[in-house]
Amino acid sequence: MNARRATAGESKLGVHLGGALLAAAQCYPYLQDFILEIIQNGLDANAKNIRVKLNLSKRTLEVMDDGEGVTKDKFEQALGQIFQTMKTSGKLGRFGRGLISPLDKCDMFTFTSCAKANGVNAYVEWKFISDEVKGLVVGEGIPMTPLKWHTYAPGRETSKKRSARGRTPIYVDWRTQVRVMKITKDRELTRLTPHQLNGAILERFGTVMHKRGVVVDIDYIDESNAKRAYKVEASGFEGQPIEPVIFEVADSKVVTYFDLFIAPKQGKKKDRRGKVLFGERNDEFRFTTKTFWDKVKSLGLPEEAIDALRSGIFEGEITATRVKLHPDRKRFVDSDNFVDMCMCIEEWWNKVGKEIMGEIQNSSKEARFQRLGLVAISVVEGILEQRGLKDLIENFAFGTTGKGHADLPPKATQDNPAMSAPKLKDTGKGSGAKGKDRVRPDEMQGHTPITVQGPKGQRRKTVKGSSSGLQFAFDYMPRSSEAYTFDRENGILTFNCSHKLWFRCEVKDAYLIRYQETVAILALTEFGLPTDHEAVTKTFIGDFLQMQVAQITEGEKLRRRARAHQKAAEPITN
Repeated sequence: MNARRATAGESKLGVHLGGALLAAAQCYPYLQDFILEIIQNGLDANAKNIRVKLNLSKRTLEVMDDGEGVTKDKFEQALGQIFQTMKTSGKLGRFGRGLISPLDKCDMFTFTSCAKANGVNAYVEWKFISDEVKGLVVGEGIPMTPLKWHTYAPGRETSKKRSARGRTPIYVDWRTQVRVMKITKDRELTRLTPHQLNGAILERFGTVMHKRGVVVDIDYIDESNAKRAYKVEASGFEGQPIEPVIFEVADSKVVTYFDLFIAPKQGKKKDRRGKVLFGERNDEFRFTTKTFWDKVKSLGLPEEAIDALRSGIFEGEITATRVKLHPDRKRFVDSDNFVDMCMCIEEWWNKVGKEIMGEIQNSSKEARFQRLGLVAISVVEGILEQRGLKDLIENFAFGTTGKGHADLPPKATQDNPAMSAPKLKDTGKGSGAKGKDRVRPDEMQGHTPITVQGPKGQRRKTVKGSSSGLQFAFDYMPRSSEAYTFDRENGILTFNCSHKLWFRCEVKDAYLIRYQETVAILALTEFGLPTDHEAVTKTFIGDFLQMQVAQITEGEKLRRRARAHQKAAEPITN
């Protein structure tokens, strides 16, 4: 048998156009994804108003915008360069895939547009039927129909009467419209709430919407025909600004810009809900996704930096030069430049972010200590009043502003803000005081204010007269073995927040309240004892406090165990 010898030549490649379009559309598998892509095309066309009509009951979607529209040539160019960029620098979109993003998630969709350059009557409609597009081969195209009776006339209503020519002009207030019919019934792909859509729009496009004054109107109808209409309007970042900084890696042309803020506290829980967005420096598109965070984590960015940027405490933008957005718009393209950007983020964390995060956490702790201290000190005050022991604190030389008082020096005023503890309500039936008749505590004759130092509240004053008060303060004293210090002259009880007993109680609010109550009562008891045996007294109080903390933190668990043993030991009776 003669062996066949290979000859030089070339192998032919066949491209299935329909398959390529479907593959491109699969970058946007969810309903939210292709709604965002359609909105993005409107923003790229410089639209000021975008309207979204989503009806999950009828499985339809309409997105309309008043942008510059699309010419026939530009539309065909977009289809021909579906995987290539065709938008100038500064535009949000780049990959050309948004045009066919609804494909394969619906039975059919139409794209209708009238380019501003062509006047007000040059509307053209392209129809994408999913089953037909799947079979397209090179040389075939998308059906196109001119809409002769459509006219761009914002504010003008279409007449219901027929014209003499038998056709009535249809007046519309949009330049471009995308209509999607019979969206897939797959609930996993179409699950979308107004809250989710609102958040996604602001996250991706908030920067450009705020800059240009763009409004997105949304009409939403769910599967049960419940309707909701709302506007999406972007505002600037509202938090406390952090001084903008720039970091760059040596021998690299990647420059990373940090335009960040401390997010404001929101809601009843007063938590922070800020988001840090990422993007290319010269592109207005922004994103933050789990995919991105997973990637930077795999590259070695410290978890504490990732946790801080995702915590809600920070908001704003981190942008870099020379990095490239991935076509899925959920991360950057893997490259040395992206690694350099991550190195810049790590440097920012070590030099700037870590210190800011520590200050915020400390402030939050101090606010918590103050809040719990107000509860504890109110209980202490109630016990003193009920047992007729208020005279224990009558000689303290520290009180609120009033006759005979003088201001503290400026530094003391700034470092020791305080809040007055609320008075315990008298729940006895014999109390005749009504709420509207009660006088303010600082108006009472001989009032003895009890306060807690902390980052909030009124500024404290020194006392020159005869009024007095007890005050709680919190400090970290790692070199001291004492659980607390008590300034007998000024009535300031300072808790050592570095003490092991404080740490044991800090895990729960209830523990910390009871701990402060116990320490305050011990300190006041010690205050009333003679000083002849001070060393013995301190030893006793130290041992007693340890036992009390064990009771506070372990007592309930031991009581449950004892009850369980008791129940198990009970005799069974017939």
